[in-house]
Amino acid sequence: MSASEINSFRRVDFNQETVYTWIKDINFTPDKRRKIQALNIPRRFALETLGDATSIVLQSAHSNELIKCKIITATRNEKRVEKYLTIGWIKFVKENKLKAGDQLILKLPQSPRAIEVEIVRGNNNA
Repeated sequence: MSASEINSFRRVDFNQETVYTWIKDINFTPDKRRKIQALNIPRRFALETLGDATSIVLQSAHSNELIKCKIITATRNEKRVEKYLTIGWIKFVKENKLKAGDQLILKLPQSPRAIEVEIVRGNNNA
């Protein structure tokens, strides 16, 4: 997905198709000394929806922000395939000021163009 494609990207209506949903508890608070981990996409969802995709957009449920993320595929034991969001995920974490105790509700449609992310702030956050 090029820069021009992301600039013309439209928000996805998640009510129009089958959507896979999962919850991610944030158990870290990013700082300058610590590298932020990648976001693991649950294996079942990744296999059923992402195919050979190398990027996807994170779409905040709370703003019009769209962030392109790189998808890394790792093969373990020749059969087990795992997918992670890397570049872009880090930007999303920082721009949304995610902290330990926050929870993300992630929605991935069956024909993915974006992952919708709803942020539920933990009790320790304003």
